[in-house]
Amino acid sequence: MSIIIFLKYKNFVKEYYRNLFNKENIIWAGHSAFVFQGDEEYWDEILIGVGMDDTALDILKGENKIENYKVLRLSLASSEAVKKANESLDAFAKMKFDMTEEISSFADDPNDLSVKHRNELFEKHQGKPFALVNFISYRDIAIYPEEYQGKKIESGKKAHDTYGMATAKGFGKLGVRMYAMGEFKGVIAGEKEDWQYFNTVAWPSFEAVIKVYSIKSISESLVHRLAGMEKTQVYAAFPYEEYLYKR
Repeated sequence: MSIIIFLKYKNFVKEYYRNLFNKENIIWAGHSAFVFQGDEEYWDEILIGVGMDDTALDILKGENKIENYKVLRLSLASSEAVKKANESLDAFAKMKFDMTEEISSFADDPNDLSVKHRNELFEKHQGKPFALVNFISYRDIAIYPEEYQGKKIESGKKAHDTYGMATAKGFGKLGVRMYAMGEFKGVIAGEKEDWQYFNTVAWPSFEAVIKVYSIKSISESLVHRLAGMEKTQVYAAFPYEEYLYKR
């Protein structure tokens, strides 16, 4: 079974998870996680684990240093599928792509962080690689703004995938790569959540987020993301050294 674990400690010490779980069961770990989009949460560590069955829950229930936790079940794509996704991004990185065609505004998404909050994050974490842990639910039928006059895609998932294809070139050029991806399969511990898709993506810096969404063709594709997406929860976290994406 694959799971993702969110941990909040009474007194946080980095890499404390090593005292709880076997290293071979953890395929990714990050710390100091905060919400980038969605309902506000803060977690000291986020871990993606495999082959842990019910033992993870037993460990967490018996650990007195933990203040709060939640555990979600995932069906992860194979390592080969993740490798192919990154090979595609590597290929895009080698293609010619106009990275100078910019617009002044950030992503026109009502769920994005406020400018003030976003700028505070960029200043505090300038130049640091980080990861975005994404959970997404799609609409059955995409819903576009009444004023939108461009091509409309009926399926919510296909509309969101159109946005994904539009961003791939920019992501590839800026060094964005995939850690893990797959399907959400339910809540093991914590409050009810209902998602369909999950991924964890490596970003070289917060500045790269500003850069990629200032490209006109990518910013304009956000209409498909918003039309196809029912809801999302996105966490930003800083990978521990051994889990940094090696370019």
